Amino acid sequence: MVRNPVWQEDLLSKTPQQRLQMAMQALGASTEHKGTAAMDIMDVNAGEVVKAFERHGVQKMIHGHTHRPATHELEVNGKPARRIVLGDWYEQESVLRVDA
Repeated sequence: MVRNPVWQEDLLSKTPQQRLQMAMQALGASTEHKGTAAMDIMDVNAGEVVKAFERHGVQKMIHGHTHRPATHELEVNGKPARRIVLGDWYEQESVLRVDA
């Protein structure tokens, strides 16, 4: 939707106040949806996660954000694997530091 030139032109024709109101409505709808959606649709597909580990030959994955920020331990090809999910930057101030 947001890549549609007609939608973009319409949005840009609005005042900053109107755009802010649209953003606040979208945020409210998103918050409401998160409160009522089943947890299994709020995260990535577990089978696809395993396929990505296998396809790339890795045992660690870092990504952000789903609605289940945490460190998820799993097994891939008989070996321990870890999926680190960063949280929402605006509410959780989620940060991950990685070094050698």
